[in-house]
Amino acid sequence: MMGNLAAWGRDWLPVISSTGVFVTAVVAYLAYRQALDAGRRDQWWARAQWAIESALDPAGNRRLPGLVVLTSLKTSRLATPQDAALFDTIARSIQAELAAVGPSAVGPAGVPRSETAEPVRAQPDRELLAQAARLLAARAKPAAAPRKPAPSPISGP
Repeated sequence: MMGNLAAWGRDWLPVISSTGVFVTAVVAYLAYRQALDAGRRDQWWARAQWAIESALDPAGNRRLPGLVVLTSLKTSRLATPQDAALFDTIARSIQAELAAVGPSAVGPAGVPRSETAEPVRAQPDRELLAQAARLLAARAKPAAAPRKPAPSPISGP
């Protein structure tokens, strides 16, 4: 009996150790990919925070760049449906705000233009409205479909 066990161990030990190395490598690769994806998502969120703050800037001078960045971020594969819904809410609130106050009725820092020396300019508001519409129309790219694993030569058809 002991001879059979020794022979079995001698025959199968290379296979078992090679399988262990392979499984370890696969687990390490999956952990690396997960960490890489988490890092990408963190960077994506840092950009999203900047863009949200800019789009909602009360002074108004960073709103258009903020909306442009939000539109770009919304189409990223890293954007979740909840992120897209948040971005849409921001775009709708900007549209509603601009519709409520009329074209260029509000100047920097929310001060009515009638109280400032600035001339009334409707062009920035039109650009904001157009970019808000583009943000609403933007669609997230579908996440890559998981690849079907190659058939195993061991398991057969």
